[in-house]
Amino acid sequence: LLSIAKSLDREQHHFYELNITANDHGKPVKSTSQILKINVEDVNDNPPQFYQHIYKAVVSEESPVGTEVIKVEASDKDLGINGNLTYIIPKGLASDKFIINEQSGQILTADSLDREEKAIYLLTVYVKDGDFPAYFDSTTVEIEVLDVNDHAPSFGDSCYSLQIPENSDLSVIHTVVATDLDTGKNSEVTYTIKGGNINNKFSLDLHSGELSSHPLDREVIPEYYLVIEAQDKGKPSHSVLCNITVTVLDQNDNDPVFEKSEYSASISEGALLNTKVITVKAHDQDEGINSNITYSLSNETLSLFKIDSTTGVITTAG
Repeated sequence: LLSIAKSLDREQHHFYELNITANDHGKPVKSTSQILKINVEDVNDNPPQFYQHIYKAVVSEESPVGTEVIKVEASDKDLGINGNLTYIIPKGLASDKFIINEQSGQILTADSLDREEKAIYLLTVYVKDGDFPAYFDSTTVEIEVLDVNDHAPSFGDSCYSLQIPENSDLSVIHTVVATDLDTGKNSEVTYTIKGGNINNKFSLDLHSGELSSHPLDREVIPEYYLVIEAQDKGKPSHSVLCNITVTVLDQNDNDPVFEKSEYSASISEGALLNTKVITVKAHDQDEGINSNITYSLSNETLSLFKIDSTTGVITTAG
């Protein structure tokens, strides 16, 4: 009777060759030998194992559906059906953006990707052997979505009309800010003035977006219509325009000026009181209250004439 002396492990030793000898009890002893070959059959006593506990991969957000991202691999010490491996990504994981080839372990894109929507996906991938009940192993796959320059900068709420007092010293009057949803170079923005900068009265910092103004003269140009561009550094780059109206506010920096440097008139000596003699007219280049004009006469008239302070009409008063 041949029996097993200790437990067998096919993964350690799968084949044995025994030389069995049979002896009689005579004198002299007679014997015979027999070779016995023993193959240890496999049972499913080993779970599959991934080669790595975590895999890392990158994929471009513009990759078409079906693009291979990475291949995961596992091994099983068992043989036959026990060693047949199946790779699985559970349904609904990572919004079903990825699928896996059950036999090869290749992970592919199953849907379009948008880095601005989600930049990193974490997948739990399982592998099972072919027995029932099956043994499992799992690994984590970290997938980073690489950016492409698919967004233009946006000025948001920093693009609006400005009011600047005239004659102000050189100073920063506003800062435009544009943001870009991309990342890296694709999100770096530079600023330039593309139009409306008459006489180069304005300057714009290329990187900070600070808009500066030299002293302005409302009486020369009362409004400026600036066109500012924000452009990212992607390839190809994207840009956006911002239209800013700069209104120059008035200061009382101009004297009134008569239409004529000298007026002359004649009147008879018998003219009645309040007889119109002449009308004088002056103008002021300022605006609003700064341009309102009041007329008056000096005491040299000996109170014989008076002037309407609003209209400039001179009449007799004596």
